[in-house]
Amino acid sequence: MLPWITAAATLGSALVGGAVGVTVTWMAHIFTDRRERRRYCEERAAIRREKLRELLEEIVTLVLEHGDALTAAGSRLGTLGISAANPGSTIEVPPEPNTNQLDRAEALQRLYFPSLADEFRALRVAVVEYWRFKTAETDAMAADVAAWNRDRRADFGTRLGQSLMSHITASRALIASARTIIATDLVETP
Repeated sequence: MLPWITAAATLGSALVGGAVGVTVTWMAHIFTDRRERRRYCEERAAIRREKLRELLEEIVTLVLEHGDALTAAGSRLGTLGISAANPGSTIEVPPEPNTNQLDRAEALQRLYFPSLADEFRALRVAVVEYWRFKTAETDAMAADVAAWNRDRRADFGTRLGQSLMSHITASRALIASARTIIATDLVETP
């Protein structure tokens, strides 16, 4: 009877030891998998943050390019105002500035940075106000240069400056907000 007890004890300890071994191996696998998954998620989050920073920088660059184009158009409009003051000069309306940069920047903002919506709205309002100003002035010049010189020429430069300044102010606010997001690492996840 003693050999059976010894055999049962040996078999029981082997089963318990095996169960413990399987459990420990299984638990080690679970913890290793969690650690690997956490590391993978952290790496992906770092890559995503870097990509979002690059997109914000692209938005800033596009807004600056658009501002440069609008300022150049304003300069051409100012030159047009000067030439309209000279009798006998021909009036050539400057072309509209290209809005592709601003459209792309706004598309990126809508996809990735909804918190910049107010700044983009203000920028669009400033651009529309400039276009309305430009259209009104060039239409008035084209209709009657003498009347434009008499009625509007005196404060043309001031009104042009105000129109461009509202765009510059809106651009600066947008760029400051984007740079704040970049600097403080408050990048949103859509």
